[in-house]
Amino acid sequence: MNVDVQIVLSKGEYKTFAEAKAAAAQRIVDGEPLWLYIKFRSRLGDYVVTTRHPDDYEMLRYTLFAEVAPRGDFTALSQYAIRFS
Repeated sequence: MNVDVQIVLSKGEYKTFAEAKAAAAQRIVDGEPLWLYIKFRSRLGDYVVTTRHPDDYEMLRYTLFAEVAPRGDFTALSQYAIRFS
């Protein structure tokens, strides 16, 4: 658990993390639109892994690895890789 990072799942699009947090989804049903909001205590670059693109050595890729589970249940952990360019 990373105490320097907060995430909120919301069913709507909001301009700020605070707005999304106030409207956090309480229950999610398959097929509903879902928004992921992430708040870092420092720069995003402190949390991503930088690699070179395999086909173009000049191009950089940035990957954020995220693990998500229901609150209080770390046995149902899902892992995701979010890639930025």
